[in-house]
Amino acid sequence: MDINKRISVATRIYFAAKEACAYSYYFTNGESPIEQEYLANSSHLRFISHSLWRVSITETSKLVAKSRNQRFNLFLIIEELKKNKYEFEHKELMLDKWVNSLAYIEYEIEIVKRLRDKIYAHTDDEVLVPGIKFDYNDVTNVHNRLWNLIFDLNLYVLDKHFEHSLPYFEGQRLDLLTVLAENKRKRMDELMKKQ
Repeated sequence: MDINKRISVATRIYFAAKEACAYSYYFTNGESPIEQEYLANSSHLRFISHSLWRVSITETSKLVAKSRNQRFNLFLIIEELKKNKYEFEHKELMLDKWVNSLAYIEYEIEIVKRLRDKIYAHTDDEVLVPGIKFDYNDVTNVHNRLWNLIFDLNLYVLDKHFEHSLPYFEGQRLDLLTVLAENKRKRMDELMKKQ
């Protein structure tokens, strides 16, 4: 597969992982006290949040798993750029920067891969792997590091520039949970009036 296509697909995978994480965080924490109260009593949204978290980890893993099975992983893309005759501005400097960037989050990458392999992808057993602590801050750190690399790949290799905004979530305040909470409160008030 052509390197341009691989970088483009890796970029789409990144946005899917980041978007799933943003929604998972929202469905876990809410943005206001009314939303938090609603979330505390909603097993449906806890399930949705956990499912989105798993999607985020699985998609993030596609970008960082050092595996020939993951054709869009950033390690393979960088290796291909090193060995083939792809020319772009500041090639050696950028390749070193990208390798170092991934090395900087090596520990977090290993956790993402362990979560994906041991819990989310290859077993239905929900027993956590001992010693793994990984939360929204950790995955956000990984996503931010990956964004810098993906941005550079698009800019230097594909000569494309775009903003880092999520298609559905970022840059806007969601009121979905507030609407659900208010509708629930109205239904409860109506039921109370009928009694």
